[in-house]
Amino acid sequence: MTFEWGTGITRRTQGVPFLMYEPRRTHVAELLLDAAPFAARTHLVQGERRLSFTESFERIEAVAGLLYARGLRRVTGCCCRPRTVRSG
Repeated sequence: MTFEWGTGITRRTQGVPFLMYEPRRTHVAELLLDAAPFAARTHLVQGERRLSFTESFERIEAVAGLLYARGLRRVTGCCCRPRTVRSG
């Protein structure tokens, strides 16, 4: 199935407001599928270091394998607690 990104722009009103396309992808896995045709292109840049989409996918798979080996399994929801920064 092919997903067609929207060209309409809406403003998010919950949390931090920002502009976004509608319709849009909402899951990381879907974004990665959309990126597959660009496998050889540069995906991430940090200073002089560059990773292609293929290299990024390989690293994602490696980390997923490590997490699975340590017992992490897919869940239907996630609760993230922000890290508290203490001054002084």
